[in-house]
Amino acid sequence: MERFNLTGKVALVTGGNGGTGAGIARGLLECGAAVVIAGRNVEKNKAMVAELQTLGPPVSAITMDVTEERQCQAAVRETVQRHGRLDILVNNAGINNGKPPQDLSLAEWHQIMNTNLTSAFMLSQAAYPEMEKAGVGKIIKYRLNGVISCVTRNAGLWREQSHPVWGGHARRRGRRTIFRSIRFFLATSTQT
Repeated sequence: MERFNLTGKVALVTGGNGGTGAGIARGLLECGAAVVIAGRNVEKNKAMVAELQTLGPPVSAITMDVTEERQCQAAVRETVQRHGRLDILVNNAGINNGKPPQDLSLAEWHQIMNTNLTSAFMLSQAAYPEMEKAGVGKIIKYRLNGVISCVTRNAGLWREQSHPVWGGHARRRGRRTIFRSIRFFLATSTQT
């Protein structure tokens, strides 16, 4: 099957050292993109780079914590230093401790939100200037339900599409998702 051609493009994939992120990194490499995978675990990063190197295009890893703003900025900067550009950012990193919402401590809640949501904001914010300079770019957010959200930079469109209502939109979508999760756990609870 012929896939689309990403030769000459550079992608940064968070959570790229395993699971869905590794599959995304593999797909990007198979389409010709150079890929930088980002993850917290040095050994998993090394193992995934070794596995993916056989696919041809350059692949490397950055060890980072996506909840740290400076590390998000450094990951984008390092990707550009290695490859001269950044065309695709895949915000894939995410965690779930498996607890129902009513059993989460506030610290656990913050860790999940910082990993799953705030990190995507920080990485997208760091990537934006590089993509703006190039005049093109894609920022992708993968969600656990298999839905992929994508913002594309082409002819200056993304600023106009998302800027005026971003905060309100994120708040509404976040609340909707939280309450769906709570409703699910309450509906499936065996406690009376």
